[in-house]
Amino acid sequence: MASQIDAETRHAGTGRLGSSLSISYVSIIFFSLVMAVALVCCAEFLAARSGASPQLVVAYMLSALLVMTGFFNAVQGGIILGLDVAREQALVNLKVAPLTLAILFFFALKDDLVWALVGLILAQVSIVLAQEWVIFRYRRKNNVKLGFAAIPFEQWSVIWRLGLPSSLAGLFT
Repeated sequence: MASQIDAETRHAGTGRLGSSLSISYVSIIFFSLVMAVALVCCAEFLAARSGASPQLVVAYMLSALLVMTGFFNAVQGGIILGLDVAREQALVNLKVAPLTLAILFFFALKDDLVWALVGLILAQVSIVLAQEWVIFRYRRKNNVKLGFAAIPFEQWSVIWRLGLPSSLAGLFT
């Protein structure tokens, strides 16, 4: 979704690009929160149904954060492709990779599913923050301002036409 929006609007000027980026962020926040809240609300039911393991409730609740970071990671990847800053993202990811690996390794040594999930979430957060840094630097360099209140009404339909189907596909994946 984000790469199509950004690739189309990048040529229309920074104001239009800013509103497209804003729509991308609004849709990711909205859909990731909806999916995360649904997962938290269903955690007890899922734990009871998957092997009748009440100790899995915390793991299912934590996985809601993993869903959120996964959504952010996917949309940021699309934005980065749309902005044509994949090379910059790759360089930043090379710098963040040792930290991410250390986080994963450290929490895997805890020998517990919940701690492993915490490590995976923290690793995802480090990647999301690194990607957001690349996007922020592009926006600052090209004077692209986010404007949630200034999004033209007709662009909001993009959330429902593209955001909802891609978000549901991502959830099922």
